[in-house]
Amino acid sequence: MFSREQKLLLTGQILGIMLYAFDELAINTIMPFISSDLNGDHLYGAAFSFYMIGSLISVVWAGDRLDRKGPMLPLVFAVIAFSLGLVVASFATSMNYFVAARFLQGVGGGALYAVLFSLTAHCYSEAVRPKVIGLISAAWLVPAMLGPVTAGWLSDHLSWRAVFILQVPLLFVSLTTVYVGLRHFSFNSTGSPARRRTMILALVIALLVTVASLALSFGTTLNYVALALLLVATAVFGVRAISPASMRLHRAPQARLAATRGLVHFSFYAADVMIPLILVRQYAYSASEAGLVLVIGALGWTAASAIAAADRARTQRRELILIGNGLIFVGILASIVILQLNWTPLLFALSWVLVGAGMGLVYNCASAQLMDRAPSDQIGKTSTVASMSDAIGVVLASGLGGYLLNNLNLVSATTLLWCLALIGCLALALIIPSEKCFRLG
Repeated sequence: MFSREQKLLLTGQILGIMLYAFDELAINTIMPFISSDLNGDHLYGAAFSFYMIGSLISVVWAGDRLDRKGPMLPLVFAVIAFSLGLVVASFATSMNYFVAARFLQGVGGGALYAVLFSLTAHCYSEAVRPKVIGLISAAWLVPAMLGPVTAGWLSDHLSWRAVFILQVPLLFVSLTTVYVGLRHFSFNSTGSPARRRTMILALVIALLVTVASLALSFGTTLNYVALALLLVATAVFGVRAISPASMRLHRAPQARLAATRGLVHFSFYAADVMIPLILVRQYAYSASEAGLVLVIGALGWTAASAIAAADRARTQRRELILIGNGLIFVGILASIVILQLNWTPLLFALSWVLVGAGMGLVYNCASAQLMDRAPSDQIGKTSTVASMSDAIGVVLASGLGGYLLNNLNLVSATTLLWCLALIGCLALALIIPSEKCFRLG
């Protein structure tokens, strides 16, 4: 199925994704303790938002560079930026410095993930691409199983700072592995250079989302929420303006698939960002105990990734997306009931299995269909737009979470944010492309 060269490259891709996943899952587990240590509850949401804002900036350049010149420069840039962010985070003395470090990690992480994911379309045939996407998604398994618990243990017994600094040498191991694998592949300059207008628009989009995040982080009235939503809506139109021509057509399936990814990221992360905070502050869990609950919930994502990668799933992607969206809805609704009725927090692990499984189905099926439909000379740009859609969804979710935490008590803020996540699920069900579009993919 895979050539020797493809196996080598796939090993490097999986290693890089595992490190990316570990960083994302680790921060979620230990963030309540970082916020307490640095007295930064007012910037709790910003620590997540600015990571995604950094990725918004980097993915545009990384995708364009990959299409035109190949992946090596964006990969090296990604590892250096990510490493610098990890070092700054490990030595942060205030929440302001920590948020800045998260921005640097986002710049590196966004470029890293965009390039590694784009290599799936560049280096593998359409026949094996769903399996590669499934394997890359399954690369989250080890971080999902060990990441939250490891980060929690380090936080409980050493320091949360160790979670960041220990990742730096592993990043350079990942870069070396990917480099060795890519030596066996050639990349044609099929894309046209990104115009200055495109880069300026990307920076404007990042600026709009940054201001929206700051408005939610420091706002005390609904006027700030309205401003943030207006800025995010403007940013969405900006993303459309820099999309490939095939995504700007009326009711284009690719555009809807990218929007599907953005909405599922909004719903998932609106729920995900609050779980550790609830477990630690409402139920007095340690970092290790909170991490264990997240580990149990991650089993759903892993199982769903395997299902989405199966050969027969190729003709059932639309149905699987709808099923996955339903699982997310039911899981979040169950979490609201558990919180409001003050049931045992162990039940959150069960509801999180449903949410994780739903995310695994929606993300993998939407991503595979999007890559299948992308023209060969627009793969990097298509991946970039999808990544920007993901980032906007996460920024909006974490920003709203930060606003609610600053203005409501923990239980009320969490309940309201999870209700907004349910609305995101309903919106996703309305915009998914028709069955005919999936058959044509």
